[in-house]
Amino acid sequence: MEIVNRVLNGESKSGIAAELCVNDGMIFSWVKKYLELGYNGLTTKQGRPSKMKDKNKQPKTVNNSNKLDDKDKRIKELEERNAQLEMENDLLKKLRALVEHRSGQQDEKK
Repeated sequence: MEIVNRVLNGESKSGIAAELCVNDGMIFSWVKKYLELGYNGLTTKQGRPSKMKDKNKQPKTVNNSNKLDDKDKRIKELEERNAQLEMENDLLKKLRALVEHRSGQQDEKK
């Protein structure tokens, strides 16, 4: 808010940016948001949501939570293993097609 006030009072964006080691494009963005949305435009959090799990989140079920956790872990491990095997299978298919293609080219050269 302090930076926006300085810009609105006539100071140059590039001068403030150099003084505070801030990108002048960011200052331009802050001023634009302030003019469009007021103070709330500067305080609202924007951007991509965090991929980190919420530490305060309650478990799915209270009863048998250890059993569910073990099952969930096992399912996750199996899904990861399945994905790995599918990738290996696809790679082998591509390799086989490449070998067949090259052997076909060699037959044409003979």
